[in-house]
Amino acid sequence: MRICMMAPWPSVHTDFLLKAALRMGYEVHYLRIGGLQAGGLPPGVQLHSLEPRRPMGLRYTGQISLGLQTRRLLKRIKPDVLHIHTLFAGRHWRELPWLWPLYSYHPLVLTAWGGDLMVTPGTSRSARRLIQFALRSADMVLGNSEALLDVAHSLGVARQRLHEMQFGIDTELFSPAQDTTQVREALALGPGPVVYSPRAFTPTYNQLAIAEAIPKVLQVIPECRFLFQRRAEFHRPEYEAEVQERLDQQGVNRAVRILPPSQYEDMPSYYALADVLVSVPSHEGMPRSVLEAVACGAFPVVSDLPALREWITDGENGLILSSVEPKQIAEAILYALSHKSMTEKASQINREIVERRWSYSFWLQRLDELYKLAVAGKSYSHA
Repeated sequence: MRICMMAPWPSVHTDFLLKAALRMGYEVHYLRIGGLQAGGLPPGVQLHSLEPRRPMGLRYTGQISLGLQTRRLLKRIKPDVLHIHTLFAGRHWRELPWLWPLYSYHPLVLTAWGGDLMVTPGTSRSARRLIQFALRSADMVLGNSEALLDVAHSLGVARQRLHEMQFGIDTELFSPAQDTTQVREALALGPGPVVYSPRAFTPTYNQLAIAEAIPKVLQVIPECRFLFQRRAEFHRPEYEAEVQERLDQQGVNRAVRILPPSQYEDMPSYYALADVLVSVPSHEGMPRSVLEAVACGAFPVVSDLPALREWITDGENGLILSSVEPKQIAEAILYALSHKSMTEKASQINREIVERRWSYSFWLQRLDELYKLAVAGKSYSHA
């Protein structure tokens, strides 16, 4: 089977999809607007770069040229399935009309992200209409939570075209059986508890609120250490600078480590090092980083999101915050660190949930089944 994908890069999600397709023995093509900004694609993926061309600088001609290039490429590649990962293929929603060849190709599989459906439709009437157009164009719409699929249905997608699709967790790689001694020593963390925020530096993930919670935690547990993760994807340097300025003002830098972008294979050590995982985005589907963290034994403190309520019971296998306020974040962290019996039990519960619902091998097989359904035309008819 020949698969053609268009998705943001760098992204662990895109990396998963490309490697999954290769592992299934597919011929894999990847479309990207512009050259790669960081790192290379997995070996075996065929890259096709699209470049906006603006004859004499005429307005809109760059987007029109992208559409024409895309159309020619798809005619030449002739993929059995075109898979667009996020509704806008990594672009702004206003550019969607100029990518019409993508949305007129069939079979088309579309993976919607949380922000695609939960935020953008509310920004304007035009945005909502364009999103509905993209959703109606797809033979299959994939989402990583029932809550996200419900939103897609409310936007006009028939239930038979909606399918749950998780990225999957490598439960052998992500496990509590990690030797964290060297990492702890390298970061000079000392023997105290560790709180980890692995999300990208962007306002959506509210690291500023986490930073403001740190002094309150240190007043009670001065030996506690906090890790933030700088990620290659969706990184906002100006927001990181704002967080760093707040840390400076509070005088808590001694207790904070901001980690550089890490290789995927290195992440289990950081997750296993963490006593508490803090992930408090304002909106999201099913966060893969939270699943990876709990697979390694970290106790989750999370914002109140429908996708997380599908498997986290507040006070049992995690703590769900009613609001993303520094005081509430600090209180949740302190509560988790002072209730060892709860966190130890939660570690066992969450590991069982991950193995049962989010194993990599299960979802790899499911993706193969969905592609075959799309090729067979059994999910939807455009007649």
